[in-house]
Amino acid sequence: MAEIGEFLRFVALPGALIAIYFCFIKVEHKVGESHNFHFNKTHAAGIGHVVLTNMKDRSTPVFALYAVQGQVAIPLIKFDDPVVLKSFESIKIDIPPVSEYWFNGKPFDFTRKPGGGHIDVEIYYSTIGKFKKCVPLSAPSPVAFIKRHNLALVTISSQLFNGRVYSPNVIYIIEYKVNGQWGDAFVAREGFILWDFLPNGIPGDILTDPQTIADTLLKSLPFIEQLSIMKTSGWNRHFANGRQFKSGTDDRPFWGNKDKPQNS
Repeated sequence: MAEIGEFLRFVALPGALIAIYFCFIKVEHKVGESHNFHFNKTHAAGIGHVVLTNMKDRSTPVFALYAVQGQVAIPLIKFDDPVVLKSFESIKIDIPPVSEYWFNGKPFDFTRKPGGGHIDVEIYYSTIGKFKKCVPLSAPSPVAFIKRHNLALVTISSQLFNGRVYSPNVIYIIEYKVNGQWGDAFVAREGFILWDFLPNGIPGDILTDPQTIADTLLKSLPFIEQLSIMKTSGWNRHFANGRQFKSGTDDRPFWGNKDKPQNS
């Protein structure tokens, strides 16, 4: 019986430690954060948004956020109803802009560190019965990762028009007006026009002539009130031996003219 008792005590000790550990995991709150600064000429410079990440397997209510710099606390946002972070959830909190910060009767700018250098700010959140400091979170440096694994980095380039990304395979951008509303369409290297109208293709013999294309399309589609076409850098890549594309010159619009005779 004594041996059994010793065995049970031996088994119970790790079990108790495990129970305490999981109790700690469940009971304690732990929230990580990342933030950015926002600078604007019409309101005070400050933190623009904070991303909160619940690092525990339990929900965490957040009543307010504060920034702390040295011995100064800066109110960021107080919620009418607490924001509840679910377990391992991340949410983005937009910080309301303010006209000015004041401290000791003087304007206060916590984005300016005396002597320059990095701006040290800690984020605190209020939860049930306490204030707690957030754990700073940031993505690891890709430079260190690339060096450690002896990798070469690919550069990403994106061109946009009206919020849409296009590749060098797009050689023209068409803008058109129908029933008083403007729309746009891309023209691919092969002459295909990405719109719902017919014709939706450009003949190869005029593919390099934007003015003729604009005139032809406007005459072919009488419901279009106005139409312009402009080259993209893809045009230079495919038709000008990759000559450097000059914004303001190469991308000038060619306006369609219904009355202009077409080239025979």
